[in-house]
Amino acid sequence: MKYMSKIKKVLNDWFTEVDNKTFDITKVLAVVSVGTGIGLAIFSVVAKGQEFNYQDYGLGTAALFAGVGVALGLKKDTNVNDDK
Repeated sequence: MKYMSKIKKVLNDWFTEVDNKTFDITKVLAVVSVGTGIGLAIFSVVAKGQEFNYQDYGLGTAALFAGVGVALGLKKDTNVNDDK
């Protein structure tokens, strides 16, 4: 059971804001978009039999990570604890 509490803490840290209580949709959508990108790349190679293009995959992944970084950087300005 102690592993479940550790997993719960990690997921809570990943998907909440700095107060560890407020759900952060930006982080959830970032994880979903990166997971979808990786899943679609695997699907196109395994299920469809298409050739894997490393350059296109690298550019797409870099664009996803850049978008996530920008979104989280902009989100930083609207944290819950910033109420003064």
